[in-house]
Parts: sequence; C-alpha cells; structure tokens
Amino acid sequence: WAFGELGCAHIEIMDRHLTIDVVNKLELECRRLSSFEIDLTQREEHLWAGMTSACRGCIRKAQKTGVTVEEIHDIRFADEYYAQLQEVFGRQSLVPPYSVVRVRELIRSLGDSSHLLLLRAVDPTGRCIATGIFPAMNGTMYFWGGASWRASLGYRPNEAIHWYAMRYWKARGIQRYDMGGGGEYKRKFGGREISVPWIRASKYRSVASCRELAKWAMLFSRRIRGRGWNVRGGVFMSGVGV
Repeated sequence: WAFGELGCAHIEIMDRHLTIDVVNKLELECRRLSSFEIDLTQREEHLWAGMTSACRGCIRKAQKTGVTVEEIHDIRFADEYYAQLQEVFGRQSLVPPYSVVRVRELIRSLGDSSHLLLLRAVDPTGRCIATGIFPAMNGTMYFWGGASWRASLGYRPNEAIHWYAMRYWKARGIQRYDMGGGGEYKRKFGGREISVPWIRASKYRSVASCRELAKWAMLFSRRIRGRGWNVRGGVFMSGVGV
C-alpha cells in the first residue's frame, strides 16, 4: 500500500505494540529504540517517591532558590529554547541536528491544540534559565526537547521542569511518560527501561543505502560545523521532517 498506492520510496514506523512475529512475517528491518517510561497512573506521592533522592533534592533546591516554572503559548519560545540548545551542543563541539525552523513548525502545528506543553524556568530575577517541550497524545506524553544555560545549572531548573510537566499531563488524564530515548540522566526520574520496535523498509535497495549514508554524513557535518569549519556546496544532508 505504501509503495504502491501512496508512491513512497521509504517508510519508517515506531510502534510500542508491534510484535517481533509481525516484523518477521513482513520481512522488515527492525531496530529497537531504548527509552525510559514512567507510569503516570500512580498517585503523585508514589511518583515523587519513585525518583532518586538526589533528583528530589534538586527539585526542592529549585523551589527554595526561587525558580518558577511557567507555561508559554508564544512562538517566540522557539528562539529562546534554540539559543539554549545551541549552547548545550556547543559544550561538546557539536551543533543541534535540526534548525529553529522545526521548533517553530511544531509550535505552529500544535500550539492551538491541547497536545503541546511549552515550559520555561525563570530565576528570581525573571531571567529564563531553562526550557522544555512536552507534547502528548493518545495517553502518552513525550520529552521532545529540553535545554538550559550552563551558568544557571546550580538552580537545578531541568528537574523542576520535568516534575511540572509530569504533574500537568497526569492531571489531564495522560497515563505514561515516554522520555524519548536513552540517557543515564533520565534514570533518576524513576522510569522503567523500555525498548520500542523501529521498523523500516525501502522500495529500492539504493534508497536504504542512501539513507545510511545521509545519517553518517549528517553526524560528520555536525562535528565539522561544531568546530567552526566551513562546509560548502551542499555536500552534507541534515535531518528532515518535523
């Protein structure tokens, strides 16, 4: 159907309910994305207790030092978030894998719906020191992206933002929090490890080969640009999609 009626050359699907039997039957290439998932149907005190003591301490510190988490409904949030993201990647001599345009399109597409939560943490002077993006749909909330200024990490704003988002979506009937991939820093929020099937198929073998080449070219390009070198002529591809 995808290759015929829709005219697709390549498809990729992630589905937590997909079984290996189905994958084998369809003879599709399958990888698995590791992530952390938190059960939001628990009572709030159980969610709190499920975090590490260090994580709870960070949230308390943010509260004691006067950090406030705010909900934002302005597309200008994209620029604020992206500036912080550039600093985060810059610490590793890298650049973000997507441009600020993708963030703006996300907000334009979902901003007027009830499926997107944009958060910013501000210090006692009112300066934004961290940001977070949390879409939700069909019973699941996701950690789409987060960033913060390095100079303000002592306020522990990131932990405060996650805790706010978890309670926000829990109150609106969302049942689980998919943290959007691995990362040891996510373990402290008390989630369990999950592995989500990620299948893909190409109509032509050359498409699959080009897809792999594009991925490695993008990673190489990010490292070059992160070191301040110039790449001209459109040799390298960046990520696509929203």
